[in-house]
Order: sequence, then C-alpha cells, then structure tokens
Amino acid sequence: FKKDVIYVRETKFYKSRLLPVHSSTMEALSDYIIERNSFGFPKEPSRPLFFNWRMRRRKKWRYTSDAFHGKIREIIVALDIKNKKTGRYARPYDLRHSFATSRLESIYDGAKPIQRLPLIATYMGHAKLTYTQTYLHPSTELLSGLGKNFFEFFEQEAA
Repeated sequence: FKKDVIYVRETKFYKSRLLPVHSSTMEALSDYIIERNSFGFPKEPSRPLFFNWRMRRRKKWRYTSDAFHGKIREIIVALDIKNKKTGRYARPYDLRHSFATSRLESIYDGAKPIQRLPLIATYMGHAKLTYTQTYLHPSTELLSGLGKNFFEFFEQEAA
C-alpha cells in the first residue's frame, strides 16, 4: 500500500494529504516524471509535479487553476467522456461528482452511509462532510439498498 501512495502537498487552503492510487497510476506517473525530467524541469521534491511547458522561459512552472482545468477538459474531449443525461462533454466537477457517488456505492456494505462519508471526504481532501455531501448523487441501487436496510431495521424493532 505504501508504494502506491502520493503525498499531495499544499493544495487548496494549503492542505497536504496522502492519496492512495492504483499501481497503474503510479506506473504512469513514474513514466511521466522520467520524461518530464528529460526536458530539464526542476527535480526537487518541493517543485510541482506537473509543469506548464509554455511558462518554462519565465520560470513560472506551475499551472494556474484555469490552465489545469483546460488540460482536464482537453483530456475529457479526447476520451469522449460525456454526461449521460445531457450528451455534452463532462466538466471536471462532473468527474468529482461521479467519483464521490461511485466510491460511496462501492464501499457501502449495509452500514449507514454517514459512517462511510469520512473515508470519501478524506480522499477528496474535504475538511467537512458537508463539502463531500454536495458531490453525492445516490443511484437507484444505493437508494434501494438503503430502503431495504430501513425496512429490515423496523422489522427487527417490531419483533
């Protein structure tokens, strides 16, 4: 597990956290770092992981948030990721909504969803559960499972 963890340093609101990732993600990032280093970008751990090539001459290596969102948008279009309801290309925040909901569904094992929210909130870097809750859009399957647990609870109480 330790080898498939990224240390994310000083993100929004200057928070840092450990981010577990899939081994294929670590492999892709390792390949990227090797290629990035071949272009002469700074190698110090304190430097950004992703560099903006166009800003290289000015020594302003970091992506602005707008530029980073633009890159994510390019990837979304290249991969043809569309919103099922609207048919339009997904927005970066649509990916966060999908991620939060799919994680809740994947770790839901009959426990109360509120017991699982701290796991998702931590992974997403949220300081408060209410921030994470805004990203959740429960599916029919999850709501069905909640309803089943609700009725089972009351059947046990009545017995």
